Amino acid sequence: MWDSERTVRTGFRPAEHGFRFANRFLWPRAGQGRGWTLARAVLRLLGMNTTALGLCGGMCLAALDLYHLGRPVPKRDAPPSAGDALFRYLLRRQIDSYSGPRVPLRVLAWMWRRDGHLDRLTIAQFLHLRARLDAGAPTPLVLVRTRGLSDPTANHQVLALGYTWAPLERRATIFMYDPNHPLIEPTLSFIVAPGGRHIDLRQSTGEAVRGFFLGRYRPRTSGPPA
Repeated sequence: MWDSERTVRTGFRPAEHGFRFANRFLWPRAGQGRGWTLARAVLRLLGMNTTALGLCGGMCLAALDLYHLGRPVPKRDAPPSAGDALFRYLLRRQIDSYSGPRVPLRVLAWMWRRDGHLDRLTIAQFLHLRARLDAGAPTPLVLVRTRGLSDPTANHQVLALGYTWAPLERRATIFMYDPNHPLIEPTLSFIVAPGGRHIDLRQSTGEAVRGFFLGRYRPRTSGPPA
């Protein structure tokens, strides 16, 4: 791979297969469940973001469900409210995206990694990602953006849809569906440096990224409601 130029794309296109609305949901109002009130209170106590509810992992998995089922995404420009069947599906898939405690614990562990160690882990993950994309499989990615005691909810989930490799520059570019940026195709790019490290890791929409690892996708045969 490292010696020849390469471009690989899966069939997933954000403008066609991604949700039209952005990943920004209103928290359920008082009276719509004590669990929501408690969850928001805990987040506030820990100093985490409670201005909007994010379901990035749920949106990625739900979009993949529809993609594999050959069904179009709902033609909605605004995110569903808490009482909506689509909201409940996205929430259920958000929980699925955590793979139990596996993903949250891994995010916390990676937040505490030193940059050099995180670089090498990310390059190793890219090699696994390349194999999946070569096989035509859009793949969930968990983006680690923060470090140490920072807010873990600032980390993010996207779908990797393809990649390019430019051997002269030794730069990899990953095409993404990012629920924070509907209808466009942002990219992640980085240069593979000696020693298995990366430099100049950047997201085209400007958010900070320290590293990434592959998420898990298990399809649901029903798919989200129309």
